[in-house]
Amino acid sequence: MMTTVTVNLKIVYDELLVLRWQNGEVAAMSELVDRWHARLFQHVRRLTDSADDAAEVMQETWLAMIRSVPKLDDPAKFPAWAYRIASNKAADFVRKKSRRRTVPLDEPDEIVAKTPTPKHDDLINLLNGLSVEHRTVVSLRYGEELPLEAIAGMLNIPLGTVKSRLHYALDFLKQKNNNK
Repeated sequence: MMTTVTVNLKIVYDELLVLRWQNGEVAAMSELVDRWHARLFQHVRRLTDSADDAAEVMQETWLAMIRSVPKLDDPAKFPAWAYRIASNKAADFVRKKSRRRTVPLDEPDEIVAKTPTPKHDDLINLLNGLSVEHRTVVSLRYGEELPLEAIAGMLNIPLGTVKSRLHYALDFLKQKNNNK
């Protein structure tokens, strides 16, 4: 009971912050960023190749949210709206990056990989080979532990599409694991 009340209070507080942000209160926007950045960053990190890429995507995500928050009609939909924007920005980034993929030839020793926690590294390695659409569904389902219905709403796709993408992704991961 206590957990449900705490969760509900957090949701209501986020809604209040959205309303205050929509009324031009910069402190409310800043507090929402503080409350949501880490969650959104972890989701975007699972969709991109690196923490640096995720940071770049998050800048674009927050800029898009700042521009479009006045259009958010229902503050209760903030979480779905935020995840959708982050997912779309990550998908755009991954598509652009795959089109311009180049390897620096002059100084490869200067490339330093930032290492997130092993859990994230393992998940990122497993997800390699999946399309960004499939990665997004897996990330939201298993990384964010969201119900399938919520994912469908966030991504604005039918529930059957979410299930299909998740099924395909899990089959792919099983095959990848069996080929080790």
